Amino acid sequence: MKVLELQRAIAEEGDERTGIFTSGIVSTRAGRKIALCFTGRQHAGENLADVLKQRAAELPAPIQMSDALSRNAPKSIHVLVANCIAHGRRQFVKIRPTSRNRVGMCWRPWARYTSRTDGHMSVGYRPSNGYTFTSNTAGR
Repeated sequence: MKVLELQRAIAEEGDERTGIFTSGIVSTRAGRKIALCFTGRQHAGENLADVLKQRAAELPAPIQMSDALSRNAPKSIHVLVANCIAHGRRQFVKIRPTSRNRVGMCWRPWARYTSRTDGHMSVGYRPSNGYTFTSNTAGR
């Protein structure tokens, strides 16, 4: 179903959930990569749960890398959570104007291990090494 058709269907049904969400799931195993993309009414965590329900139960828990929004976590399926450091930083940027001293206590030690160059946040590594994480521009 195309996005515009989905919008019309949602409007006609009068469902409580009116948003359309796009999720991307990338899986790597034994040197292979698989990318799955979903567009529809479900949040990322719901899409991930649907995929993980089909996963072999004897495999170890998968690692989920995402921002920390609760709707990105699959319900009732165990995953190892690895929230993105750039998204964590955004929360400090958001509260910094009202809690400057408290944020500084967390921010200063963190700044020793991170650097920001060329629109990326690098954690303990130089961007030339390829170890970079995308960062938003808040607080620059």
